Amino acid sequence: MKRFFSRKVMVIMLSLLIIVFIAGCSVTPDVPAPDPVPAPEESPGTTDAPEAAETTDTTAPAAEATIEDVRIVTEDYPPYNFINEDGELDGIGYRQVRDGLNQLNLDIEIEVLPWSRAYEMAQQEDNVLIFSMTRTEARENMFKWISPLAQSDVYLYALRDRIGEYDVNSLEDAKNHVISAMQDDFTQETLLAEGFEEGVNLSSTPDMAMGVTQVFRGQTDFFISSSEPSDIAELVRETEYDANDLVVAYNVEEMRSYLYIAASMGTPDHIVQQFRDAIPGVERE
Repeated sequence: MKRFFSRKVMVIMLSLLIIVFIAGCSVTPDVPAPDPVPAPEESPGTTDAPEAAETTDTTAPAAEATIEDVRIVTEDYPPYNFINEDGELDGIGYRQVRDGLNQLNLDIEIEVLPWSRAYEMAQQEDNVLIFSMTRTEARENMFKWISPLAQSDVYLYALRDRIGEYDVNSLEDAKNHVISAMQDDFTQETLLAEGFEEGVNLSSTPDMAMGVTQVFRGQTDFFISSSEPSDIAELVRETEYDANDLVVAYNVEEMRSYLYIAASMGTPDHIVQQFRDAIPGVERE
């Protein structure tokens, strides 16, 4: 009987354990909820973007240049523009420009500069007028041409006591000699275009006075200039030499041309036209 009771108790306890185990397996454990999946981003352009707020440009527009803003540059190059014995600017070209300024009621100081500097300004800066400058094919589209101021002949000058050594009747003949020419002057540009070579038969100088000096020192045979023989004394005056010791070796007919007053490309057309009206210039043949 006792053994039977003990077996019954064991059956009951085993049954309870099975019931507890089954009940535990049916309980769902607490699992943290997954993070919400973010909504997919809309591709650009699928929604209307908010309109940008209107802005007002408060930057004042650049004022257009007026005729009073013009700078006028030239060089010391007789007889067209030069400093005379009284220290005043004079010359064929200068007088026409001065008369034009008076007609326009303008009080603009004309700056006398080395040619290379004046030439560079007229190429690189706005509202610059330059004279007296030869109008060539190479320069045609580099400037706005205003008016012709003078017709110009070009000469090769040599020492009088050496003129018998030369027989020059053309630029081709001159290639057998050495010529001094001013840097950036049309004579230098033309000689280069005609086949002259720097350091061979061409010596480029910063100004005309240096070319004169080279001839007197025997460093070159000629210097080339559009200064007339009657005005050569003004040209030589800046040196220690005597103009009477110079003579024309050849009148370079290939370079006969006109000297102009011209404006930089950045000069407004209405300003250029006002100067054209005020400086009629000379009639071209």
